[in-house]
Amino acid sequence: MNGKPGDHPLTDVLNYGLPVFTPAIDSLIKEINAYGGWESSLAKQLLLDVQSTLWQLGEGYRPMPDDERRIAHETLLSNLNFMLRYELGRLKEKGAPG
Repeated sequence: MNGKPGDHPLTDVLNYGLPVFTPAIDSLIKEINAYGGWESSLAKQLLLDVQSTLWQLGEGYRPMPDDERRIAHETLLSNLNFMLRYELGRLKEKGAPG
């Protein structure tokens, strides 16, 4: 890692304003960050795992029909969206940001 765009999904969204996942997920990442960070290291690791898997699907490293690839892609993003909403809920229960 050299601190440049493409190194990590969090810095890509938060520091460089790059679209990484979907607009809704990128927005959740920004909102979680505004609440002071991440309650769970699991959520941060999930971001990396999902990004890596999506990249592999996009690059075709996993041979599968396009329909299966699309379904896998949508399922990963849906699960990530759910996890980030859960993470945000936990942070909001703790109190206001900053």
